[in-house]
Amino acid sequence: DYGFMLDLMEGKLQARVNWYKNSQLRNPSAQFNDIRWTIREIDNRLISWSENPDVPVPAGGPVVAPTTWDPFTSNTDALRANPLSDLVAEGTEISLTYNPSKEWRVRLSAAKTESTETNIAKTWRDYVDQRLPEWQRFYDRAWDDGLEAEPGDETVEDRVQTEVFLTGLDIAAASEGRSNDRISKWRVNLVTNYEFTEGRLKGFGVGGAIRWRDERGIGFPMTTLNGIEVVDINNPWFGEGEKNVDASISYKTRMFGEKVRAKFQLNIQNILDDTDPLPQRA
Repeated sequence: DYGFMLDLMEGKLQARVNWYKNSQLRNPSAQFNDIRWTIREIDNRLISWSENPDVPVPAGGPVVAPTTWDPFTSNTDALRANPLSDLVAEGTEISLTYNPSKEWRVRLSAAKTESTETNIAKTWRDYVDQRLPEWQRFYDRAWDDGLEAEPGDETVEDRVQTEVFLTGLDIAAASEGRSNDRISKWRVNLVTNYEFTEGRLKGFGVGGAIRWRDERGIGFPMTTLNGIEVVDINNPWFGEGEKNVDASISYKTRMFGEKVRAKFQLNIQNILDDTDPLPQRA
């Protein structure tokens, strides 16, 4: 990272600007974390059907447990059980600090972040490639009970295509190298504090803050491409931005014969009691 700082108005105003770029290999990919539980549910269900005498055995014999690396029981590399990715994040941070007096401080900060992921969930894509031939032998079965599907039943094929590929691994593959819409690109904080240094309120301090976070992606609509319904990753749905107003009150004093400095502070978050729900996923 690199940046600069300006000291203005005889030290009353400070400005800082910083640019950074970070990279992290094999980083747990939060936006695709749920895919592992979907895959595990499919594997466990099909294996249990193969052990159930009431469920007809498909052509080729019963489904067997994985014989190579199993992401759920691996003891040699526990991190691999997470969908991983290589992450690159870069952005700009700006802050202005103004001290109108020695008692009063105001700080305004803003930051913009862009992140991209590559090699998203590669171990899980490899795992699905390994398990898919086993799953396909149950494709014509009803998802609820493993019996022959009736018209209108959700089949194993429906579940795999929708939950594993359409809303999971297909999106992961399409997200390779793209900006991550699931993080807020902008955040802005305004914080102020005032400390009383004389009079009856000497030692007391009051403060307040306004914190704003930009909107972030919560899901994707569907679109039709060449007659096939697919996820429209180029037009994500965005949730609302987030704004919080906080307040604080503090008191500084000396204790034990003025040998020990002490500060007591009460912080109140969301002082406006904004309880409107914010969408997280769609």
